[in-house]
Amino acid sequence: MGTIVEEKINHAIHDCLTRCYQSEVIVHEMASFLADLKKTGGWTTDELLTVEFAVLELLNSVVEIPDVADESPHKRRAGPAGPNRPR
Repeated sequence: MGTIVEEKINHAIHDCLTRCYQSEVIVHEMASFLADLKKTGGWTTDELLTVEFAVLELLNSVVEIPDVADESPHKRRAGPAGPNRPR
């Protein structure tokens, strides 16, 4: 069985992920959650960072990155010429 601190951190990670999954602005929701934790007191900087990094790692593991190899921002796309576009 984990320590009280580990259980507190695991509970916070779970709550933060729940809020993030319910939000359309995940990063904002995570920042808001961490700010709320900090306001409540009883959290060290290390504990807050542990929660933040764990949530980021878990979110990163479920994000699908589309194949954008053909969509390089450095490739010039054809489009209509206009006053501010080279011809």
